Amino acid sequence: MKVLYFALECKPFSKVGGVGDVALELPLALKNKGIDIEIVTPYYSSVDESWIEKNSYQSYIIPFKNKNGEKKDEKVTVHKSTYKDIDVTFIKNTTYFEGDYGVPYVFSEHTPFYDDFIRFHFFSLASAKFIEETKPDIVHVNDWGLGFLLGKLKYDNNSALRLLTIHNNSYQGNMWIPAIRNWSVMEYLYNKDSRKVFKDPRNKWNSVNPLKLGIECADAVNAVSPTYKKEMLKKDCDFNYFSGANGLEKSIRKHGKRGTLYGVLNGFEYKEGRSYQEVLEEKKDAKKRLSSHFKNPENFLIGFVGRAVEQKFKLLQEIFNGKSVLEHITDNKNINIAILASGLPEYEEFLEQFKDLENVSVTLAFDKELASTISIGCDLFLMPSLYEPCGITQMESLSNATPPLVRFVGGLKDTVRSYKKSGGTGFGFNGLTKRGVLKGLVSSVNEAVDVYYNTPGKFDLIRQEAFKQRFLWSDSAIKYIEIYEDLLQGNNG
Repeated sequence: MKVLYFALECKPFSKVGGVGDVALELPLALKNKGIDIEIVTPYYSSVDESWIEKNSYQSYIIPFKNKNGEKKDEKVTVHKSTYKDIDVTFIKNTTYFEGDYGVPYVFSEHTPFYDDFIRFHFFSLASAKFIEETKPDIVHVNDWGLGFLLGKLKYDNNSALRLLTIHNNSYQGNMWIPAIRNWSVMEYLYNKDSRKVFKDPRNKWNSVNPLKLGIECADAVNAVSPTYKKEMLKKDCDFNYFSGANGLEKSIRKHGKRGTLYGVLNGFEYKEGRSYQEVLEEKKDAKKRLSSHFKNPENFLIGFVGRAVEQKFKLLQEIFNGKSVLEHITDNKNINIAILASGLPEYEEFLEQFKDLENVSVTLAFDKELASTISIGCDLFLMPSLYEPCGITQMESLSNATPPLVRFVGGLKDTVRSYKKSGGTGFGFNGLTKRGVLKGLVSSVNEAVDVYYNTPGKFDLIRQEAFKQRFLWSDSAIKYIEIYEDLLQGNNG
């Protein structure tokens, strides 16, 4: 089978977040399993040209209406590269992938995602042309920005089978219809068949939704963990901080009923050749460096690394028994906590009030080296996410023999086993009510501290079990091949 794998970011060329990691590591694993797969991604001007073959493979024209409704012929050139024995195709255009648009994602001042909405629609049109000429068996795309491509292929009656991977259904690319009324993308609304599936299900928004378009036009959909797949079938529930399908449950349930909804856990790239004893030595040195400025450096050390956004941080800011959850944690003077975060002003301002505490270290920045030091140097890695489609930092902490403390949702539930069970690898919580969730978070921190101080032998066993865990891309690849085979055998609704 021939598979074209489309991603809007891809390491080492244009990685921004976790999707950029997946966009290389999964295709490599599939290639190693014998799948004929090729990555296709935009040729942003920020991509180092040394990666790219000098001569373009081909060029063509894409007619594209701009904000004034004027149709302009946009030139596209296709460029080739090979990285670690896998073919990578770059699609280049000077209007939408250069200058201010020379990076994967750009900030739109007045309307969120507006620029990316237009750019990714253009990339989808250019990609559809490439698909026409390449004639793959399967087109595999990622997230909302490529929902346009699946819509284009379906309504052009292209024969390629269509798979959509959802990494985070909170990001849907919703766009107010009047904001795009002159652009080429309006063609989806002029077509009576595509209009219904492109419009956002929340009618009062008067918006379109490219993630919904992708879901409705896909032959199969997969989430990036088995538990997240189940969660996407349900409505959100504010009563207990539950995040489900974010309004798209009707579209996702269609795949559930047809048997075309899957959940495949992402893999993780492990450092080879590290023994448990070597990791413990690394931990000892890293903890010493992290704890040197605390009043009691020998304290139990909790680490937090993440974006200061609602998904990652809300539960720590919530009020429980008269004070924030984070205050409950920092009130325990047997605990030191190292926090590395940056993001929304409201959460950064919240963290500022903890900077002067003798058992708290707060760094409001992105620091890759410090993030790695915290992951291996802390005794417990804190990850109390509202939701987590898969998660990668808990896999990293497990590989560093650092037990995570997580909310048992999404990929966190699939990768961390409670210390209360045989072979436990970490600590966790959840709850049926908001109060239950917050109480569970505070209690689970206290449990971890209690195990560390009162049963150190048990805590070391948890560390050992954490270190043994392996979530391999080769295993993920096998499951993706099963999805591909299902599609080719006609299991696509």
